[in-house]
Parts: sequence; structure tokens; C-alpha cells
Amino acid sequence: MPKTTKVEPPVDEFQQVVTQGRVRVTGTCIELITAQLNWVLIGPAADGLRDGQQVKVTGVPNPNRETICTGSPLLVSSVAPVG
Repeated sequence: MPKTTKVEPPVDEFQQVVTQGRVRVTGTCIELITAQLNWVLIGPAADGLRDGQQVKVTGVPNPNRETICTGSPLLVSSVAPVG
């Protein structure tokens, strides 16, 4: 009998990243503007951020997450102010 394997999203394949930049809030989108790329910040840790804040963010990329925002989704685990 062939074995069946359940397909799971590849979240574990992505390494945690630490990046910093400026927060941009437009509508329901919370983005982190960095020198390399724009991240779309998702998850409860990103909820309290305000437009214009300079922050350092730790999280795991989640490219399979669909959003209406422009940028790469990042599931945030922690946020720290910079400056």
C-alpha cells in the first residue's frame, strides 16, 4: 500500500529574520520599509504600530499568506523601538 503524506504549508522552511526600518500604515496594511524590501507585518505583535515609527522587527517570512498589501508578508514575533 502506498503511504499517504499530508501536505503542510512550508512555514518551517523559512529562517527567522531580524530587520529594521520605518513603519508605514495605509488602511489595514502595516508595512516595514527597509533598504532591501518592504515587509507586510502580520500577527498580533504588529497591531500597535504607528505610521512613521522606526522599529526593529523579528519574524518569519510567510510568502504563502495572501494580503491586499504590497510587500512580503512577515509573521512578527517581536517589535522593538529604534533610536
